[in-house]
Amino acid sequence: MILNANVQLPTFYAIDISRLPPVDIEHLDLSALLQELSLLRAEVRAVGAIRAELDDLKSAVTVLQLSSTSAEVQVQTETAYIVDGAMQSNPTVGPLTFAGHARNIRAHGMTEPKEKPRHPPVVGASTSNSRVKSVVTSRTVDVFVSHLYPETKASELQECVEYGTDDLKVSNVTCNKLKTRYADLYASYHVAVTVDAVDFA
Repeated sequence: MILNANVQLPTFYAIDISRLPPVDIEHLDLSALLQELSLLRAEVRAVGAIRAELDDLKSAVTVLQLSSTSAEVQVQTETAYIVDGAMQSNPTVGPLTFAGHARNIRAHGMTEPKEKPRHPPVVGASTSNSRVKSVVTSRTVDVFVSHLYPETKASELQECVEYGTDDLKVSNVTCNKLKTRYADLYASYHVAVTVDAVDFA
């Protein structure tokens, strides 16, 4: 009766829960309880370690903020300014801008890099040189065919590909039989058709 899935076994419910006997310590799996307790202790230790790392990160961020604030104050008090093309320290003049930095760099002899000349590509066919040829590239079309007759052979699929391609030049056809769940009912194949990249569309 247990192995037969069509048999409907009866289901029992307790209408009055107070009549059920209490669960005693003898009915508990102490090994599972101890395992859960050890896992809970490990999680608590991990949370404590994460909290300590957060405190360390907060203290490091505070130190970095204080150091960056002091560096900004020092830069503002010792900002360089340009007066008549020369670098001077003058707290009464406004702060040096990016354009001022660029003028200062150019004044000290630094020039912008020159772009290399680009040669236009040559497109066309040569009438005199017949030795240089382009590389023939090919692409593979993967087709998965399923629910075929169990006795279908790979040669029959190759004939179907050759019949369906018409004038298209096919370099190679590879047929691999796939393992199916019900091999006695149907067959499945993976067919890889290799064609030239020019004719891929």
